[in-house]
Parts: sequence; C-alpha cells; structure tokens
Amino acid sequence: MHALNASFVAAFPIALREHVLAALETFPEPEHPSAEGFSVKVAGEMITIPHRLYHSPSQIKTEHLTHLEKEIVDCLLTRHHERFCPPAAPGADHPLRKSVGAAFRVSARGRICD
Repeated sequence: MHALNASFVAAFPIALREHVLAALETFPEPEHPSAEGFSVKVAGEMITIPHRLYHSPSQIKTEHLTHLEKEIVDCLLTRHHERFCPPAAPGADHPLRKSVGAAFRVSARGRICD
C-alpha cells in the first residue's frame, strides 16, 4: 500500500481491517495528498472519513477483491474530488451501507450516491 493511502485504514471499523488493507492495495499513489478528514462515531467506534480523495478510479483494479472489499473501495470513491459515484455503490440493505456507508455521505456536498 502506498504510504499516502495508509490513513484510509482509519475510515473503517477495526473489525474490517483485513478487508480494508486488501482494498487499499488496489489504490495507486494519489495525484495529491488527501484533504484532512472528519471523525464520526459508528457503532461506538470513532472513524475518520477522508474529505477528498485524489486517485484515478480507472487505475483501481478490483477484479480480485471480495464483494466486501469492493464495497470498501466504493465507499472510499464516494469521497473522490470529482464527485465520482461508483456504479455499484453499496445497496441500501447491505450491512456496510447501514453502518459505515452512511458516514461516508454525511459530509458530502453535491451529488450523493444512492
């Protein structure tokens, strides 16, 4: 994982750490460092959501990831600086969407991925 992506581990609960690390392995070096994030409490745990990401979505290859790891990538891409909305953002009934996914949208300005 590129060092500039390491802070994104804190964007998810500790229970998802293994999957988050696998998802972050697919992220290339960002074009710019991520803007400072904001913290929210999810299920009693503080997580830090990045304000903006500066990665090229076309360089993120997810074919080998599990479904959950692809959902993690999609959550992160909702914070993309160009308001990129992943085509398969977590569904409303997915557990990740009900907990962490909602936190990613709490500070979003403009288009919200639903």
